[in-house]
Amino acid sequence: MKRPVIGITGHFDDLDTHSKFTKYFDNCSEAIRKAGGIPYLLPISSNNKEIRFHLKKIDGLFLTGGGGLSRIIKNKKFLPELKDINPERYKFEKKLIFLAKKMNLPMIGLCRGHQMITEIFGGSLRNLTKEEVKVHYQKKPGYCSVHNITLNKKSKLYRLLKQENLKVNSFHRQITNQVPKGFIVSSYHENKIIESIEHKNKPIISLQFHPEKQLDTRESILIFKYFIRLCRKYSGYRKKWNRLVL
Repeated sequence: MKRPVIGITGHFDDLDTHSKFTKYFDNCSEAIRKAGGIPYLLPISSNNKEIRFHLKKIDGLFLTGGGGLSRIIKNKKFLPELKDINPERYKFEKKLIFLAKKMNLPMIGLCRGHQMITEIFGGSLRNLTKEEVKVHYQKKPGYCSVHNITLNKKSKLYRLLKQENLKVNSFHRQITNQVPKGFIVSSYHENKIIESIEHKNKPIISLQFHPEKQLDTRESILIFKYFIRLCRKYSGYRKKWNRLVL
């Protein structure tokens, strides 16, 4: 069976004007391998031709989480907008999502990636309060689950996992506030804090938590295998879509 190629985004870091680099999380690549795909690391670029070149090579797009906040941002009273936290990465991923949307390319977004999908598709984010951060930004390692979420029984996520509640890890300071048009909430925490969304018709799943940090769990593997199935289905149409939109 053909193994779909999955484009994986990285975290751009500029320590100073002479030292810039992109780092990739190995557990993201491992998640794709375990689920039956081939990881393809996407270099951050502002060149549209280069971005299109990479999109022609892949069957799915994996928008990963953030690489942490700089000390300057952490010390601010309010967390800046997503585009101001990491401008280079934001510009690149905005272009990726825009083109992937035109291609009907399957997408999965985790944490920051989830927030990018929310924002670029027309939704909005809000900062968590100090009390909410205590619950949603854990001090324990990522393999530890810290709070429960409730799955929407009308969602694909519920049909996939076949359970109403799930305990997840949590490393975020912002959440989806307004859901983008065409999406539904697939899970939420107490007080209706949104934990995941999915598109009603397009092959897009978007999670605020980190299943890639818990690959020894049934639920995490099921999520990534489901995404790979979407990508495998798309790969048969890839050449057709490339001709039409790229």
